[in-house]
Amino acid sequence: GASVWRISGRRGGASGGGQQDIDRLELSGGLVVVSSQNTASADSGVYEVANENITLSGNVVLSQGSSVAKGCKLRANLKTNVAKLVSCGGRVKSVFTPNRN
Repeated sequence: GASVWRISGRRGGASGGGQQDIDRLELSGGLVVVSSQNTASADSGVYEVANENITLSGNVVLSQGSSVAKGCKLRANLKTNVAKLVSCGGRVKSVFTPNRN
């Protein structure tokens, strides 16, 4: 299906000039989030700008190099780099590959 972006905000925020400050982004229809070390994909996601929280839902796949973890929901704070992957009722499925230096 098509990807959908929903943006929430308020007029006349910190940027002034009648512009709208973005508070929250909601995405559906499949998404990929990429950081310097990790990649995550999911069916949908919500990003809360003020507290830098991101929640990914549905068929979540989190990878770091060749290590992969799968679950139903991922909650992460981009400021603190703390994340929690929630299972789909059983256990989170993971494959970890150690570094070979």
